[in-house]
Amino acid sequence: MTRLSRRQFIQHNLWLAGSLWFPGTVDAGKPLKETLQQLLQGQKPTPHPGVGLITPTTAESRMAVPIKIDCQLKQTDFMAVLVENNPNPLVARINLNPKIMAPYFRTRVRVLMDSTIIAIVRANGRYYSQHSKINVSKGCD
Repeated sequence: MTRLSRRQFIQHNLWLAGSLWFPGTVDAGKPLKETLQQLLQGQKPTPHPGVGLITPTTAESRMAVPIKIDCQLKQTDFMAVLVENNPNPLVARINLNPKIMAPYFRTRVRVLMDSTIIAIVRANGRYYSQHSKINVSKGCD
C-alpha cells in the first residue's frame, strides 16, 4: 500500500466531497431505464469480468444490504450503483480521480424487494457493468 502525501490526501478528500455533494443531474423518481439512459448519456454499458460486484444472495434486512464494487480496469473515474425495483433506482454515484483513488467502493443500500443490483463503471471513457440478483427475506426490519 502506498503512503499518500499531505497534498494527495487533501485532493482525495476534495474529490470525495465533490462527488457526494454534487451528485449530478440525474432526476430522482424515474424508472430504471430512464435513469440509466440519463446517467450514461445514451451509451450502453458492456458486461465486463473486471468489474467486481459483491452482494449477498439473500438479504436478512432490506434496510441495510452490504455491497462492494472492486474494479480491476485502468483509468476508472466513475462508479454508480442502481437497484432495479427501488422507487429511486440510483442509490450511489461516485466520481473518482484515477491518479489518486483506487476503484473500490463499499456501502450499504436499501433494497425494498427482490431485485437486481447493477454496478456501472466508466473506464477509459467507456461504460462497463456487472449485476447481481438479491432476494430479500420477509423478516422484521
